[in-house]
Amino acid sequence: MPDTEDKGCDVTPDEAAYGAIVTTCGMASGKHNTMCLARRCIEQNIPGDFVECGVHAGGHPALMSFINAKYGGNRMVHLFDSWEGMPVGSPDDTEFDRKILGVNPDRLHGRAANWFIATIEQTRHNMKAWRVDETRLVYHKGWLQDVLPIVAPTMGPIALLRIDVDLYDSTVPVIKYLYPKVSSGGYIISDDYGESEAAIPARLALLKTLGELGVEPPKVMRINDTPGTVWWRKP
Repeated sequence: MPDTEDKGCDVTPDEAAYGAIVTTCGMASGKHNTMCLARRCIEQNIPGDFVECGVHAGGHPALMSFINAKYGGNRMVHLFDSWEGMPVGSPDDTEFDRKILGVNPDRLHGRAANWFIATIEQTRHNMKAWRVDETRLVYHKGWLQDVLPIVAPTMGPIALLRIDVDLYDSTVPVIKYLYPKVSSGGYIISDDYGESEAAIPARLALLKTLGELGVEPPKVMRINDTPGTVWWRKP
C-alpha cells in the first residue's frame, strides 16, 4: 500500500489563495500537490519543463505556471490534450468505461467519445482569467497516441510530469514517450492510480509500460484527501 505524506502538499498562504481561484481541478490537496512539487523542482534545480497530459480546462498547468512565475523560473509549461473530450475506451478499460465511452478497435489512434469536453478556447480563456503568462505555455492538441510519437523526440528534459488521462490506451504513450524524458530527481504525479488495492486499468498500463522500459514499480506516495492520486520521484 502506498505511503501517505502530506508534506507533498506544503504551500504558502498566497499559493493556497491562488489555488482556490482555480476551480476546474478538484480538491485543494491535489492542487497543492502540483504547486508543491513544481516549487521543489525549482528549488532543487531539477532540469526541465513542466508537463500535464490530460489538461481538460487547464487548472493544473495554471498552477504550474503560477509557481514558475513566482519563483523566477524560466520553464515552459506543456499542455497535451485532444480538447475533444475523453476518447473511446479500450478492451482493457473498466466495464463502466466501455459502456459509457465505447471500445475503439484501433488502439494506436484516439477517437472522440463526445464525453466530458473542454475546448482549447475555454482553456485559453481560463488562462487569461487566472493571469497566466501565456508566453510560457505550449499547447499540443491531438490524441496522445498520435501526438506524442511526433512531439516527444523534439522536447528537452521534463522536471514535473502530471498524468490525468484516465484510460489504459491513453496512459501507455505518456509513459512510453515522456517518462524517459523526466530528469533524475524529477517528479511524476498520476491522478489515475486509484484508491483500492486492486489495480485499475490506468495503473496497470502505467506499471506494464514502465516494465517494458526496464523500470521497477515506483514507491508512490499518496495524499490524505485525494487517495486516488499518487506521486513519486524518479531515481
